[in-house]
Amino acid sequence: MFGLPSLYLRFAGYGAAALLIGGAGYKIGASHWETKYRTLQAADYQGLAQREQVARKALEGQLAQARAVSANNESAIEKLTHDNAQLTSNRDANLVLVRRLLSHQARSAASPVLPKTSGIAAVTGAGGTSEDAGLEAAVADVADECERNSNRLDALIQQISAQL
Repeated sequence: MFGLPSLYLRFAGYGAAALLIGGAGYKIGASHWETKYRTLQAADYQGLAQREQVARKALEGQLAQARAVSANNESAIEKLTHDNAQLTSNRDANLVLVRRLLSHQARSAASPVLPKTSGIAAVTGAGGTSEDAGLEAAVADVADECERNSNRLDALIQQISAQL
């Protein structure tokens, strides 16, 4: 009879030892897997941070490019506005010149023709050119300037159109 309880005690001792060894093994294995899990999680966070950094740099580059294009467009619009004002001013000056030319032509057509006197030499002006030649030169200058302004405006329009 004494053998039976001692047998149970032995089995209990062996069982306790097995549980202790199994528990320790489980704890060691679990900490190993937990360490691997944390390592993988840290690598994932690091990869996510790197992707965010790359995306941020790409967006900053695009934003800088958009700002440069916007500044260039503002500069071009300002230049076009200035050129438009200049063309308007030139147009107004040309209208004044045309009106002067037309009124001069109307006055010269309306003035009476004086009879020629015989024996008196004709008086020439102090300048080397007559008034009509000066007006013709002014009209030619205005036409040249209009052509240059038109060419500059066409070039600016092409430059702006290329950016849009």
